[in-house]
Amino acid sequence: MMRSVESLIDEASQLCKSDAELARRVGVPASHICEWRNGKRTVSPETVGFLCDVLELNAEEARRLLALAVVGNPKNAKKRGVLRRAFFVCVSALALGGVVPALQTRDDQGMIDGVKRTLEQTNGLYIVAH
Repeated sequence: MMRSVESLIDEASQLCKSDAELARRVGVPASHICEWRNGKRTVSPETVGFLCDVLELNAEEARRLLALAVVGNPKNAKKRGVLRRAFFVCVSALALGGVVPALQTRDDQGMIDGVKRTLEQTNGLYIVAH
């Protein structure tokens, strides 16, 4: 089972033995932990990075969760499509032989195939324009 951004909070809190200790390690007020859980406060990409560090996640898992946090952040709602494409390109460039993008869903296979073709045609050089 893949972790979600939301599951990081509970996992990190359990590892730290309390919400208060997690808050101290992440550098936020303890009230933020409860607000993240009940959806009253968005978990920022920076905080996801801290949570990944607390949990000592491997680079691949941390990269996937950070990408989800950036794309899912309500502040980025209008840029969501561009951000998703940018993450696909970055992840695809890192793993051209076996592309497993951070944000892959069943509907994204066409985009993945297109990125792979473009990378293959340009020997891995791909410029993202907006």
